[in-house]
Amino acid sequence: MARRAPKGGYIWLWRKFRDHRFWPSYSGRRFTECEAWLDLLFDAAFKPHRRIFRGRTFELKSGELVGSQNDWADRWHWKRSEVRKFLDSLYLNGEAMHED
Repeated sequence: MARRAPKGGYIWLWRKFRDHRFWPSYSGRRFTECEAWLDLLFDAAFKPHRRIFRGRTFELKSGELVGSQNDWADRWHWKRSEVRKFLDSLYLNGEAMHED
């Protein structure tokens, strides 16, 4: 029996979608804002767990992620200032939150 997606317009998307030839990093092309946002969502924890990032251990809850603007800039083929502006727009619109 197939599982049903939650009501409200959500879809389930396989995290390995990023391994598909359509994903920008597969071809080395620049990410769009939509693809960058999806990339962040794919990196978010789906359940609580520990993650080591740059020698520090982080206790992530569901929906949280840890990363750096420099790493995202490299992965998305953006300038760091573009990443900062993009993240700021997510924060301003209530689409993301951050902790320092």
